[in-house]
Amino acid sequence: MIIEVKVIAGASKISVNKLERGKYKVKLTAAAEKGRANQQLKEILAEYFGIASGKVEIFKGFGKPNKLIKIAEK
Repeated sequence: MIIEVKVIAGASKISVNKLERGKYKVKLTAAAEKGRANQQLKEILAEYFGIASGKVEIFKGFGKPNKLIKIAEK
């Protein structure tokens, strides 16, 4: 499954909001530096979808707030 994610790094709390079909807005507490926010994003999405974090792949937008994410099957 491929999803579009708008990431807000450095937020006061973590949240995942489904906006519409295949689009999500994710707030992270990690800063957008040295890959910290991307790592936290993978962990949060893995927990949200009930899969291992290794099954979440950022394949577009690694250094940007708008990302395309591949979620592998369980």
